[in-house]
Amino acid sequence: MARRLRCNGTGSGGTGCPTVHEDLDTGDVIFHGPPLTLADDLGQLQHLLPGEVAVVIPRHAVVDFAPKEMERVARPHQPQQPCWPRALRAIRSWLTPAITLNRWWRDWTDTDAPSELQALIDAVTTGHGIDLNRRF
Repeated sequence: MARRLRCNGTGSGGTGCPTVHEDLDTGDVIFHGPPLTLADDLGQLQHLLPGEVAVVIPRHAVVDFAPKEMERVARPHQPQQPCWPRALRAIRSWLTPAITLNRWWRDWTDTDAPSELQALIDAVTTGHGIDLNRRF
């Protein structure tokens, strides 16, 4: 499917080069101008991939004709990939207190835990971690 392009302007004196276009669907900006061809200049470019072409665009053409936005356009949120250290820390925040509280209570006495302590043990056992940084 072809892009829907709008010509935002040209920095030429009527020759049509360089020119700035904007993709109306994605907001991408497309420049065309004279190619950068000197080997010494091309050798200084970083991250120029095979198949890419460097073009020379005067600063005033970018400033005058590139789309201007008052606020930065946020990119769609990308879900984070699973991270084992993060997952283990999250599990340990509730699993460790649950095991420790039960162990300490059983080592101290054979009676049932008081209702407040049992509520805390139940909470951490069901996955509600304890925020150790909370100030009371």
